[in-house]
Amino acid sequence: MKEDNNYSIIRDNQFLQHGVRFFCLGMVILLHLFVRNILGIGSPDIIVLLVNVFAFVILNPYEALCFYCFLIPFKTGIGMHAITLMYCIIYFLRKLKGKHIFVQKSFFLLIIVVCIELINTLMGSANYAEWLRFSVYVVWLYTAWQVLDDCEWNSAFISSMIKCFLFSFTFAALVVLIVNSKNTSLIEVVSGTTRIGKTSNYSNLNDMLISFHVNDLAVFCTSAVSFALVLIQNKHLKPVIGYALIGFYLFIGMLTQSRMFIVSLISIVVLIIVLQKRGRIKIIIPLILIVLAILYLYQNGFLPVIDEIMRRFKSTDMATGNGRTEIIEIYNNLMLSHPLRTLIGFGVIDYSTYTITEAAHNGTQEMILGIGILGSFCLLSWFIKIIFEAQSFAKKTLFQNGFNYIPLVSLVLSMQFTQFLSQYHMLVLLLLTVVLIGLTDDGIMNK
Repeated sequence: MKEDNNYSIIRDNQFLQHGVRFFCLGMVILLHLFVRNILGIGSPDIIVLLVNVFAFVILNPYEALCFYCFLIPFKTGIGMHAITLMYCIIYFLRKLKGKHIFVQKSFFLLIIVVCIELINTLMGSANYAEWLRFSVYVVWLYTAWQVLDDCEWNSAFISSMIKCFLFSFTFAALVVLIVNSKNTSLIEVVSGTTRIGKTSNYSNLNDMLISFHVNDLAVFCTSAVSFALVLIQNKHLKPVIGYALIGFYLFIGMLTQSRMFIVSLISIVVLIIVLQKRGRIKIIIPLILIVLAILYLYQNGFLPVIDEIMRRFKSTDMATGNGRTEIIEIYNNLMLSHPLRTLIGFGVIDYSTYTITEAAHNGTQEMILGIGILGSFCLLSWFIKIIFEAQSFAKKTLFQNGFNYIPLVSLVLSMQFTQFLSQYHMLVLLLLTVVLIGLTDDGIMNK
């Protein structure tokens, strides 16, 4: 462990003692969200950026990364792109000041990915703004990994990152619920008349500071459920709090009416049964109780949205995956007819100009389309390297550490039904699932 005042807060397990500034800044952000979203009082977007720049300057690297995790669910008007860029710049300026910048060999894998997207931009199939946004998030992946590497994947730090995400997502989901209920009514939302979140049929959510699309909200709910389960299993979250959060995420997920959400939840339960050899009953029983409570409410007429979810499943064209196989076939034909372009990709998002469909609905295919076979290989190789590093710090065998892989596996499954590369928050979410692999049971709750 490197000797540094910033690192000592993790070494001494005193993160919460240094969190006063973080807490105050978080309250400023939540107040701004409340004023803009719920009260409908407008405010300049520059305020959001300035507050976050100020936060990254006064917080140490660990607090700053946790604060960034806190901001992930908040898709601000000025964009997480600008906030992410500011975070990276401030971090590397600090590194430069300390004269201890180390560029790992794995960094060049990410550089290749960025260069490939630049080639696509120069060839006219993408644009410079999109290339810049994509590059910022790729650099952020490396920046976040540097902070993790500096603290040697300390479990208290990893736990704080995930808790910050869960806390902010809980608030963000609540804001989405309130705004949906204001624009229609809570009865309509719960009855399934409208899907919670931002949809093409419900465009009056466009002015929201938090602007989850229904599929994004469903993916976030699924990931949040798996995050909470891993924290509980590793004794970093009290079960009562954890399962209360899970119940809330299940409720919000159902209101999205997403079939992907239901399928992903089933995969999580199956993974628990397969991967958790000991103590699985302690996890399954609370989940069963939550499900029974939901069914009780449904039977008593409080959750008619379940009827709408079942109707959506019955109306689904299973043979074509509700039209997804047709889209996949279109893009497969595109790649087969342009083998050289398939090597480097067609450009993030803008590859849709080559076909009549607007976007891919399969994360793996979209990645290959966006940055090609070469870029996909480099990006996946980088993530695999981080997975191996996280596993090495978990202090368990792969067999013993299987439970920590549940968020990663469930997210990868979810991404087969929606966009991935063009939704930059998915890149961030993917890194968090990888980070959780390194979490260990260090008895933090008993300290």
